[in-house]
Amino acid sequence: MQSKAGPAPAAAGDDRDKLWPRVDPTLPTPLYHQVFMTLLEKIRRGDFGASGALPSDQEIAERMDVSRITVKRALQELVTRKMVIRGRGRGTVVAENNTIPIVRGTFDGLTGSVVESGHETKIDLLEALTAPAPGAVARRLEVAADTPLYRSKWRRRVDGQPFSFFTSYVPQAVADQYGLGPHETTPFALLLQNQGHDRLISGQWVSAVAAEPEVATVLAVDIGFPVLRIERLLHDTQGDPVEYLMAYYRSDRFDWHIRSEGPFVGTVVDKLPDIG
Repeated sequence: MQSKAGPAPAAAGDDRDKLWPRVDPTLPTPLYHQVFMTLLEKIRRGDFGASGALPSDQEIAERMDVSRITVKRALQELVTRKMVIRGRGRGTVVAENNTIPIVRGTFDGLTGSVVESGHETKIDLLEALTAPAPGAVARRLEVAADTPLYRSKWRRRVDGQPFSFFTSYVPQAVADQYGLGPHETTPFALLLQNQGHDRLISGQWVSAVAAEPEVATVLAVDIGFPVLRIERLLHDTQGDPVEYLMAYYRSDRFDWHIRSEGPFVGTVVDKLPDIG
């Protein structure tokens, strides 16, 4: 760990004037990933310029108060994602073309639509089976504990890279009604809309969490990697709950866009209970 003393002041206009946050060792996110996300955001903002040079490993370590080993691992992540190029005598420079697919989602529709223009998308169905309802899910769907639910899990890949991971719970009677099964890869909300149910009601909760083992494995990230979690409770036109969905998105490949036609007012509500 480097000295707590910050780097020497620099002349006005120098990159040192820009914000360089210190890492927080109390967070579940690994230190190297905090450094990685900081550098990634600076590259996206153009702080280093097109094909510009990043500070040296030692300078980054001093500015963020981490070891050079931590910085090297963060930079290797950027190399792997083709965001930077490293070489002897050249240092680290921003790559002319980065290949990380950044997808934008919006909150102005039922499910939070995903805009994928220009990206090749593939859905992998990972699981489709009937299982007893976990307690928290049963309460959300207003069914008795251990009621049979149709549970499906799928992963979306964008340009070949893991992007999001979904787990959906639908009462088995509803699943049978709409023919859900291993052959069906269309998200349930879109399936209902395609069958003429255009007045569905949805409640959504958004939070940032650290990736647990299953999520980390599916999204090809480290345990503790920061991910965006969307929890959604879908009701049919009669107001009955018909699906509980939990979605995880990679924080380095996804942006949410929220559109409001009136004043935005924040409201504090109870968090959804964790699923057992």
